[in-house]
Amino acid sequence: MTAFLTVVLILLVYAVFSVAVSYASVETSRNELTLKGITDEAVIVLISDLHGREVGRGNSKLISAVKAAGPDAVCLTGDFIDVGDSERDIDEFCSLVSALCGIAPVYYSYGNHEMRRIANGGDDFSDKISAAGAKLLECSYTDVNINGQTVRIGGMYGSGFVTENEPEGSDEARRYCFLTEFTACEYPTLLLSHCPDSFVIGSEEADWEIGLILSGHVHGGLWRLPIVGGLVSHSEGLFPVHDKGMFALGRSHMVITSGLAGSGWIPRLGNPGEITVITLKPENTK
Repeated sequence: MTAFLTVVLILLVYAVFSVAVSYASVETSRNELTLKGITDEAVIVLISDLHGREVGRGNSKLISAVKAAGPDAVCLTGDFIDVGDSERDIDEFCSLVSALCGIAPVYYSYGNHEMRRIANGGDDFSDKISAAGAKLLECSYTDVNINGQTVRIGGMYGSGFVTENEPEGSDEARRYCFLTEFTACEYPTLLLSHCPDSFVIGSEEADWEIGLILSGHVHGGLWRLPIVGGLVSHSEGLFPVHDKGMFALGRSHMVITSGLAGSGWIPRLGNPGEITVITLKPENTK
């Protein structure tokens, strides 16, 4: 019995320590991708799922980590604003956006928490975020110059498994029209899409050719186990395949960041918050 209690105590201490580390720090994960149309190396920082928390006083640790990455663009893929956030909470987030804009251009798309707030009549943050300097993207895109090359950056919340047969005027039809126009170019394409399952789970009818899809939402599997990886995701259940990292999806690639917060009252375990740095390289790099 003494041995059993000792093991339980050790596990409890490990869990408390792991949770504390997960919330007190921010790590930088790195990926490299050779992308069609890229002529000069570009660095993208992906941030997701802050859920109103601070990483360091005034998000100082988060801002320092982004600055150290030396990005050409910063992409925020949603779940920064929650349903119950106050005006002060929104203003604090906008201060973060403003600080990030001082490092590199910032592009922002909605997550499920922003969408839920909007559905409840609370679209009181979009104008503030735009005023702070971010480019807000929802079923829209912008063509930008990065290191002398044109890159198309878009944002979309919702499933990419849509076809030309969607009901006229529906959200599905809107997404289909957006994706058709978004992909009809010769530029490298980056799509901010909060939920990985928007392009991971579904039929193969929506095999869009998108250079890179940037996602979050699943919090890296929330609890991460050595060797095994993430424990659970919103869409794939236990031991998800698409928890964090880079994945090939037909003619597209996806990078999923584990983000910076837990899921509701459930804390992260063995899963430090992270920003994800993606280096886009030309096809002819030797």
